[in-house]
Amino acid sequence: MCSEFKLNIKTTKIVIIVIEVMNISITQAKSKFSQVIRKAESGEAVTITRHGEPVFTLHPVQQIPNVPKIGSMKGMIEIADDFDDLPPKFMLAFRLDQESI
Repeated sequence: MCSEFKLNIKTTKIVIIVIEVMNISITQAKSKFSQVIRKAESGEAVTITRHGEPVFTLHPVQQIPNVPKIGSMKGMIEIADDFDDLPPKFMLAFRLDQESI
């Protein structure tokens, strides 16, 4: 028994991203350190090699978004005095009284 599968593709888009990697020996990196750093800062990956073998790769540090610090909203939020009080219908549903809470 043979089944048939039909695929209707209207548009196909293929994106190929080429990332250029600079390979440089440790000796060259030492003598051109500021240039290597500038390359990495501009977004280019820089691979440092020893005897032609990759040792590590330099790349720019990803920026961490500003996260509010604990307590930064102090004085800006107000909690109502009855915040912890349960509504009467809720108390009746669970047969609770205010003293048992």
